[in-house]
Parts: sequence; structure tokens; C-alpha cells
Amino acid sequence: MNDKLEKNIETFYSNYKSSHNLPKFSLTAVSTVFSIIWLFPSQISEHPILGSLIEDYSTYFNILWFYSIMLTVVFWISIYQREQKQKTFLSMVNTESYQNEMFSNFIRKHQHLQRQYNENNLLISKEQFINYLIGERSYNKSRSRFFFFRPRELDIVVAQSITEIVFSRAEEKGIIKKIDTKSLLDQYEIETEFLTTFNDRNPEYEAQ
Repeated sequence: MNDKLEKNIETFYSNYKSSHNLPKFSLTAVSTVFSIIWLFPSQISEHPILGSLIEDYSTYFNILWFYSIMLTVVFWISIYQREQKQKTFLSMVNTESYQNEMFSNFIRKHQHLQRQYNENNLLISKEQFINYLIGERSYNKSRSRFFFFRPRELDIVVAQSITEIVFSRAEEKGIIKKIDTKSLLDQYEIETEFLTTFNDRNPEYEAQ
């Protein structure tokens, strides 16, 4: 399972970086064109149309060229930083300690929902944990419409691999057990002994 997760993470990160190529290279191409015009004005001035435009708006063109260069540099730095944050985050989710932390946070959330609906048993499913990982974690609460402002995230393939590992580990340690239900979705009940210990270690959540 761990090998599968590592492979899925590598694929996801590769696709994540590739999604930045179009805006990066498009902006670079525009800046390159402006730079060529700025570096070789004599050749451009001989052009019947561009020559008159550059001559009439030389000051504005210099300003436009300068800002295009600055925007390109800032954009590349921003993308690089976000790619490094994403890489670090994916390294974290590949560790057992961070997977356990995510599962604990998931349980806290469902305990809160359990109290709201006065449910006796705390039941969870793999699908709920997958949805939690890809859409409801703290890193993903404020998604931007613009891809280069997206926070650290997971796709459904990586989330499913993590879920298989976490649920398998939880079953082996007797934290959860599968229950029989007339549903296509497997339901798991969290053991009472584990919840008691969990609440003792996290009294602030028990009191909510």
C-alpha cells in the first residue's frame, strides 16, 4: 500500500507542476517579445507599423516592458514557493504520524456531529474520510478560483490510497471494526475503549 501511495503522490505532484506550465511560459513569452523589442529598437523602428507605435509611445512601452519583467519574476518565484510547499506537504502525508493526525482530526469532527444529532454509535466510512481529505481539511477551507493561489491539497487518488492505509492500520489495532449494513458503502464503528482514551487525551473536544 505504501508503494502505491508513493507512486500516486509522484504522479499527482508531476501533474500539479505541469498545470503551471501554460501561464508560466505564456507570461515568459510575452516578456521575451517585449525584451527583444527593447533590446533591438533600430530593427523594430524600420517596421512600417510597429516602428511608428514604438516611437510614439516609447515611454509607455518602457514602463510596460519593465512591469512585464517584474511580473514574470514575481510569478515564477510565487509558483516555485507553492510547488515547494506542495512537495513538503505531500512528503508529510506519506508519513504514519501525519496520517494518524489527520485521522484523529477526522474523528473529532464526527464526534461533534454525533452530539448534534444525538447518535449513540460513532460510525464512519472510507468515503467520508476521503471527502474530508480532499475538501474539508483546514488547508483546503479557502480554495481560490485561480489555480496559482490554491493551497496545499490532495487529489482523490492520493486521498483514497491514504484512506486504505489508515483504515487498514486502524482495523489491525482494534480502533475500528467493520459492521454489516445493507449498503454499498462499508461502515465502520469506532471502538468505545479507544474513544474513551481519545477523549481523555482531548478533553477540550469532549466538552464541546
